[in-house]
Amino acid sequence: MDAQLLDAASGAYMLGCALFDAGKLPQAEWVFFEGRRFAEHDYRFPAKLAAVRYEIGSYASAIFFIQRALSLLDPHSHEPIRQELYIAMARACLLSSNVEKARTAISHITSEHNRRQFEKSLLHIEAMATMSSPPTTTTNGSDSHSQGLTFQPDKKTLWRKVIERLPKCRPGLADEVEFIPVCSERVRSLFNSSSVDPNQENYSFLFTNTGDARDVFATLSDIGYMVSQNLFPSAKKFYFTLVDLKPITFARDLLMFRMLADWVTESDTKRRVTEAALAYTFASQIMPSWVYDRLKSAIRCVSDELNTDVSLIMGRFCIDTATRGLISSHYRNWQDPLQHPFTTGQILSITGNQLAERDMTTSSNTNIPPRPCEPDSPDSLSFKNLNFMLPPLPVLEENERGLLELAGRFGYMPNCPPIGKILLERYVESYWWPNVTLLDFD
Repeated sequence: MDAQLLDAASGAYMLGCALFDAGKLPQAEWVFFEGRRFAEHDYRFPAKLAAVRYEIGSYASAIFFIQRALSLLDPHSHEPIRQELYIAMARACLLSSNVEKARTAISHITSEHNRRQFEKSLLHIEAMATMSSPPTTTTNGSDSHSQGLTFQPDKKTLWRKVIERLPKCRPGLADEVEFIPVCSERVRSLFNSSSVDPNQENYSFLFTNTGDARDVFATLSDIGYMVSQNLFPSAKKFYFTLVDLKPITFARDLLMFRMLADWVTESDTKRRVTEAALAYTFASQIMPSWVYDRLKSAIRCVSDELNTDVSLIMGRFCIDTATRGLISSHYRNWQDPLQHPFTTGQILSITGNQLAERDMTTSSNTNIPPRPCEPDSPDSLSFKNLNFMLPPLPVLEENERGLLELAGRFGYMPNCPPIGKILLERYVESYWWPNVTLLDFD
């Protein structure tokens, strides 16, 4: 490592430690990620990233970074540091109820006092797991637990134990906004050509854990395609039931359906704006100001209708009164300007950290399956460089001429030069908005 990189890595480590000690964990995490770029084989950076993740309660991630730090240490030296990492790993494993990894980590601890303490905790967790497991029966029909624990709770009691152990919320301050990232699950349509029955008039679909409704949209798309191909000999009726624990999911999905309904009757110019609003609302963490204005128009429209006594929202959606109130509260929050903690610049920083962590995970674990998206498509390469997506140039020319020249010079290339990236980021941080539909204020 040359002297310049060594100085940069040392400076990043010292700054990250200072931020960590001051309790500024997001900033410290970003600095440690940046510092790792200067010294990829320095165990200190993944070790400190593990400490940050441990403090925020992300124990599985902390375990990953500890394992990464251990892999960078010489197995025949640095024993005190290795012991500190194994102790930290044992704590994270126990807190996440990862019994196997906890047992392995504890076996590496040389301090008898520390090892006994962890073994005692491990016994408690194993006892809880034993209580939650159903009794087994030996060949002579006797209960294999009969010599030990004789009481087995019924199914209802077991479910209560499970629910009580599930986290009620993510670790964080009670008065802070929660950021809900877009999920990355594969799209699954519930309807295909084999589902068509000439004698069936009505079709019903149940979507649980609806989320961003990608499965709903996929199913609607397949139904629309079959209608266009005249695969239905007569008119059919389709009923959809959407179930989710978070009202925010319905708030987002209703906006998508509202804009889709508007698109049908709009002019070509307005359609291009609505198409951009649909894309950015569904799949982006930030959006241009003119897209944000289109989204706010949809928010006002759906919010006003929810506050009326119409039985069906948009003439299609049956929503009970209590749920309408919960959805409306999100719309009220989303119409207010956002300040701390999720400004456009901060969200771009979070995105960069997530991409760096994903790349680190993928490069160190060959068993991770490839993502369903195209990793080498122009959009994917552009996003990896910039951490955000640019609209097509014709759309920019109509709606955001201030960005047109910068985007044309630097935006649509696999390797954006540093000066181009800086100029684009400065523009976006100044004029673009966060995707407010990803923020859960409740």
